[in-house]
Amino acid sequence: MSRINQVITYLTADTQNSAYLFLPRQAPDRSIFSASLEIEVPNAGPVYASASFAPLSGGQAGAVYDTVEYVAQTPDNVEKNFFKGLKRVGVIRKDIVVLDGGAVKVFLMPAGSGCVVVKKEIVQ
Repeated sequence: MSRINQVITYLTADTQNSAYLFLPRQAPDRSIFSASLEIEVPNAGPVYASASFAPLSGGQAGAVYDTVEYVAQTPDNVEKNFFKGLKRVGVIRKDIVVLDGGAVKVFLMPAGSGCVVVKKEIVQ
């Protein structure tokens, strides 16, 4: 429960939010489960977040989360204005830029006149 609380609290701090849960049908304490969240960020558009949790050995739990949001700026502008402290480590294929924030990776994907920003982290 502490891992779930840690990740969900981090994702939803100081926001209005709702979740859709994907619960295991059997053995919930030995199964993966996931939550999809809609997060209202003040003075911004909605953020979609997905967090999944799985039991690890020793009674611990691992988690992975992603957040997805649209920013009405080009990927280059988003990289320079919002993520200037992160290192560009490459492009997945030809359009999606990868930025390294240590444990967190940020993906910038062109979308119309703006950019979809995806943040991903594995928490153990």
